[in-house]
Amino acid sequence: MNGSHILENDKIQFYGKSKGDYTYKATSGTKITVPLVIAKKINDQGTAPDDYGE
Repeated sequence: MNGSHILENDKIQFYGKSKGDYTYKATSGTKITVPLVIAKKINDQGTAPDDYGE
């Protein structure tokens, strides 16, 4: 990513391959399951506008 960092509220575009689900234990002790993707390419498009996703 040429030295860039993905931060909270950043808008990104990525290309990759789905690898099913990934489950981990949160600090609260609960299990959380999220999609697992192996990213091949990531484009960091900067901070998303406040109304993005509405």
